[in-house]
Amino acid sequence: MLLYPWVLLVSLCLANHSDEYLPGYYQQAFTVSDSLYSFNLYLGTPPQMLTVYLDFGSADLFISSGANDCAKEVCSIYGNYPYFNTNDSDSFSFSGSFFTSSLSSDSLIVTAEWATDIINFMNVTLDNFTLAYHDNVVAETIQGSYGTSSYISWTSAMCYLGIGPKGLEESVQWVYDGHPGPTYPNFLYSLPGVEPVYSIWVNPGTNTDGVVTFGAIDTAQFIPGTLVTVPIVNQQNIWSEVIEPVYLGVSVNSLTVNLMQPENLTNWINQTLVITSDVAVFDSKANFSLPQTYLEQLGTALSAVWSGSKGMYLMRCDLEGEIVIAISGFEFQIPLQEQLIPLGFSDTRGIGVCGLNIGVSKNVIFSNNLLQKYYVVVDYIANEIAFGSAAKVGEVTSSTKIVTFSGSIPYATPAILYNATQIVSGLEATVGVSYIPTGLVLPATVSSAYVLGGTPVPTVETKLNAAVSTRSMAKVTEASNAAGTTHAPRGQSFLYALVTLLFSLL
Repeated sequence: MLLYPWVLLVSLCLANHSDEYLPGYYQQAFTVSDSLYSFNLYLGTPPQMLTVYLDFGSADLFISSGANDCAKEVCSIYGNYPYFNTNDSDSFSFSGSFFTSSLSSDSLIVTAEWATDIINFMNVTLDNFTLAYHDNVVAETIQGSYGTSSYISWTSAMCYLGIGPKGLEESVQWVYDGHPGPTYPNFLYSLPGVEPVYSIWVNPGTNTDGVVTFGAIDTAQFIPGTLVTVPIVNQQNIWSEVIEPVYLGVSVNSLTVNLMQPENLTNWINQTLVITSDVAVFDSKANFSLPQTYLEQLGTALSAVWSGSKGMYLMRCDLEGEIVIAISGFEFQIPLQEQLIPLGFSDTRGIGVCGLNIGVSKNVIFSNNLLQKYYVVVDYIANEIAFGSAAKVGEVTSSTKIVTFSGSIPYATPAILYNATQIVSGLEATVGVSYIPTGLVLPATVSSAYVLGGTPVPTVETKLNAAVSTRSMAKVTEASNAAGTTHAPRGQSFLYALVTLLFSLL
């Protein structure tokens, strides 16, 4: 009888001082479509089902109204999506506090209002959960090669669950911008019994489904011995209040391209293009993008030519290889073929011509499609991210388990330059916005022919029948006819250029 209190006390002490195990974890299956990760949750009283998308590039739950113009366009083109009706929820409450935000991948201004309601998924209910509700999207006007255009991206009409760092919360940014407004615990910090850590696995066997695990890692989802950690860096410390990461960003050391010559399949060329100390950020809504100088050197290495009218580099489709971006010494491998879009025509040798599917920004931007072959673990306690080889279902069978943790990521080893990584300040880019600044000097477009590797390519006289997804364009309106330029105008991505070109040829 006398022993029981001491046993209880020792148990409590061990529980309170353990950094290895926490009470639990939560898992949510998702669907992969157009490199976006979606699943359903329930919001309101009575519950309304919503499809939401996981987003590295934000830290709030954004709920869209079906009444906004963007949603109407999306529904008319892609079919009806479930949207939230505030009038049908007895527990929904507006705060009366508004803010404006530029959705990172869209370059669109969103006016939203803070609100609270009940959300439920993964068998957990969060009462009075703070969310951002928006029903007003203003399309950005762009002066393009074919005139002034406005567009609304379909992603702006969807609902997003941000799983970025808490420093990325709109309420935090609003305060930093000089506006009054309280911060709040976002989703990662609201889950009961778990730390703000999560892991993401995309099924390598299908690439159409996956699982996100909050608070833990699943050893059945990665190949043992492959997890490597790199530190998350704080790119913006221009505010004295910022002591934690503002974006999910990492330090870039170099850019290398490894190419196999089509004429000699045994001849590999390894060329380091850039040695730098730059920042790469992760954004689910963005395209893979590189800084201007990086893209120029990559285009040269690929014997590609810049097309101002199409807003991208043109190159031969049969080139095999990979782009390697070193982050804190870890080599992030990007297959070249996955970044090429067939354009439906060939050069004079009969070799197909492709567009290089890489945007331009002031910093490296990693999109979801680059992450799918990796098992990714994000830890906002130790401020580090781990990459491992994703395992197929049933590939790892020995001693698999789900491991909760607080602190450093288990079963992982630091990248070779982990301890040499510097805190980087002064991130200038608006994350996810791809553009080429005015005055960019790129190879001039040849008026009569494009040149790939010294061989002339006939000028395209017919419509492009490129197999390009138009998911990022829900509305395109062409206005005045402006002269073509030899560089891509500000705000114009390669998809935008292709679609505007297609419309001009109709």
